[in-house]
Amino acid sequence: MFKAIVAYYESPANQSMIITHVLSAITKLSYSNRSNCSIGTHLTEFQNHVHDLNDCGHQATEPWVKSTLCASVKHTQFTAMIDMFLNNSTVTSATMISQLNQKGERMSNPKVPRN
Repeated sequence: MFKAIVAYYESPANQSMIITHVLSAITKLSYSNRSNCSIGTHLTEFQNHVHDLNDCGHQATEPWVKSTLCASVKHTQFTAMIDMFLNNSTVTSATMISQLNQKGERMSNPKVPRN
């Protein structure tokens, strides 16, 4: 019984279905001014989807990851960073994610003005 279940989940048809589902989820993923989550949560979900694709044998290329990540961030506070990422071909997706996380942390912890 266990072998039958494993054989089903490792079958090419099931892998193809999972890849299609994950690609659909990535295209629906969006972070904007109206989002209910933080940029960190958005980036973690994006990374999880990319890892799911890699686990299914669909290796996501670096240019695809970069462009998809840039397309998913539509928040006005990140527009300049996204433009810089798109214009600089030497920036990796890992660097983009860390810089976006850092800016998100700075935005969520505003400095208290002194009296």
